[in-house]
Amino acid sequence: MSLGDLEARIKAGTVTATTQVWKVGTARVWVSASTLPELAGQFAAVPAPVDQSAKFSAYMVGAWEIDGVDTQTNMLTRMILQYSASGDFFGAEAEVSRANPYAQPKVVQIKGTWSVQAIDSQRFKITMVPTGGTPSTLTMALIDQNDVRDETDNLLARRLQQ
Repeated sequence: MSLGDLEARIKAGTVTATTQVWKVGTARVWVSASTLPELAGQFAAVPAPVDQSAKFSAYMVGAWEIDGVDTQTNMLTRMILQYSASGDFFGAEAEVSRANPYAQPKVVQIKGTWSVQAIDSQRFKITMVPTGGTPSTLTMALIDQNDVRDETDNLLARRLQQ
């Protein structure tokens, strides 16, 4: 394999700094690719892969507001949730009947834990496990720095603060 072939594979990520290589004209000893002077500089140029799940976790930290309609119960809902970097969340959900939107809303305090799993660079799944409740997982799509769309229920979540 030529030096150019190896450089292309390094850029593609199929050859890493720890990949074992052998160089013609040297003792028949396999060494880590990063120890060869011809290749050592190539590894510094390869950016570290972005941990998409960590990126989405950091993105979600802060307070969010979600408004929507529960089509099964015909209730208007508004949730205000605060997500912490430690994986906890707390907040409140208010519900009022669509038939009587000016009635006193039913308010429920909620708290629990949350985590995310990246789907791709623009979408992720968020799993919330309320204390004493049933876990739920939603598929979210980034819109911008302050808005995400819940693809599961087609709701918009807006950042209140970070």
